[in-house]
Amino acid sequence: MAHRLQSSVTLDCLPDNLLLHIFSFTDPITLCILSRVNRRVKSLANDHTLWQHVDLSFRPLNISALWKILRAHLPSSLISFTICGHKRECERTPKWKTESITIIFLQQLHSQCPNLKIFKVMDMYISSKLTINAFPSSILQLKLHNCEFGNHSGFFHTTSGNSCLPGLRTLDISYCTGFPGTVLHQIASWKSLEQLRLESCFRITDNNVHYLCKELKHLCELDIRGTSTGDISLQMLRTHQKDLVKLWVGAGGRNKQITNSGVFALHGLRKSLTLLDLTNSDLTNDGLEYLLKNFTKLQTLIIRGSKVTEGVIELWKTKLPSNLVIHYV
Repeated sequence: MAHRLQSSVTLDCLPDNLLLHIFSFTDPITLCILSRVNRRVKSLANDHTLWQHVDLSFRPLNISALWKILRAHLPSSLISFTICGHKRECERTPKWKTESITIIFLQQLHSQCPNLKIFKVMDMYISSKLTINAFPSSILQLKLHNCEFGNHSGFFHTTSGNSCLPGLRTLDISYCTGFPGTVLHQIASWKSLEQLRLESCFRITDNNVHYLCKELKHLCELDIRGTSTGDISLQMLRTHQKDLVKLWVGAGGRNKQITNSGVFALHGLRKSLTLLDLTNSDLTNDGLEYLLKNFTKLQTLIIRGSKVTEGVIELWKTKLPSNLVIHYV
């Protein structure tokens, strides 16, 4: 009897609210497959609540596949959209340099999904025809991670000031190594920026960071790990970015290092910083002592690969406030 009852249970036996809950744990590609089962399942798989946050980073897609998903599934209520190109898996072949997004695709995305706030593009080749002006103006957070550009120097050149993305708060171009340092002069036009991530953009120098610090007054998070910056950049931050909350620095390009001098220069941020990453820096025991005595707001301190000795850290552990965590291994 139990076996007969179990074998008769199908999707059609489950109520809509339970199916929607189950579908909420599936990825977008699975939802697309489910929509082929029957009309009822298709209607549920296309429910707008399942398509508000769409993450396709696990599967590289070409422009044809993206068009199909856009036309068939993406609702006006879409809030975040993550897509991935072929750079990581096909970098040494011609395939990864095929266009994955186009101006027309972005225009349709903006028209169809006017509430899009977060757009993440990863491991993708972006042709020289495409510039920042084509991206939906509703975006508040833009991530271009490990992308290659046909026109690095002109991608952020805007035709009308910063009106193409007037509300942009977060910009992440980490591992886009082709960008010249002067791109920060163009990025600085977004006065509303609060979070900027430039990790491993090794062509960015102290001079570029100096210009950026003078222009952007509302930064609360800055990541310049792996750039060609050093102690001079930290001095600029002290002067122009006194409200910075999170700062990632550490090992830079061209053998530049952060030393105790740079850390001492951050004195003006002692009452605002809650996170400081000095990975692979030349910080010594004296520099650590200075930080722990003066930076009273710190909650996370990362000093992996520094010159601080483990014995000194162990001695300080008994004196540290309970909300401060030091990562040193």
